[in-house]
Amino acid sequence: MSFKDKYKCDSISDHECECPVSTSPGYSGNFNLECGECLKIFESDGPVEIDMEVGQNSGNDCTIMVTVELADEENLEFHIPKRDSSDSNSISCNTKRALKITVECRSDSLEGGTCSGFWNVELILRGSDTDRRCECPVIDSVSRFSSFMLKSSESQVIYQSVQSAEITFTVELFPSSSKGILTVIAELDNCSLLKFVIPTTASLNNEILFYSKNVTKVTLECLNSTNCSGSWFREKYFRGA
Repeated sequence: MSFKDKYKCDSISDHECECPVSTSPGYSGNFNLECGECLKIFESDGPVEIDMEVGQNSGNDCTIMVTVELADEENLEFHIPKRDSSDSNSISCNTKRALKITVECRSDSLEGGTCSGFWNVELILRGSDTDRRCECPVIDSVSRFSSFMLKSSESQVIYQSVQSAEITFTVELFPSSSKGILTVIAELDNCSLLKFVIPTTASLNNEILFYSKNVTKVTLECLNSTNCSGSWFREKYFRGA
């Protein structure tokens, strides 16, 4: 073994262990956008460790651009080329510093069209009850699920708590023949917001995901000319020794 190889191996063996993984919940969804539109599919108010995949469902009229915004680092950008056939392409990455994931459908022509795809995001939540450098581990979680239907310009609070909570939330907007949007607003205990604008489509669902340790309230608002219908899923985590 060369000196260089030995030094490399010694350096690896001297590394301190990371906090162990407490849980790694996975979430998935779809998106269907017109060429020129973009959709934020994930956001967190602080850096979070994730493993993710984004891909196209079938042939698309435009290119899919995927941007992963990182905390204090250069963003990751991916390009899924236009495909006229049913062949699918996908990209993947993992990072410990994710803040936001956005998909954009780009076209070099004026003919318009649509693109559809899917996303999978796995959150890596770490913790230890013996290592003081680490957070307490996740020892339990509570899940809730519901459908919703809102009239035009109607809003509804779907979650609220006096204390902030560590939560993941997915919201799914069902297809509609009426063009419009659903806004999702998560209020945090530091007076900041996580906000999503989800467009309606005629054929496929659009879904988003957010994660925060500081959620106090979540509100949906329908801006369609007709009703907005969909579903939401919430998972609340409890940490302890």
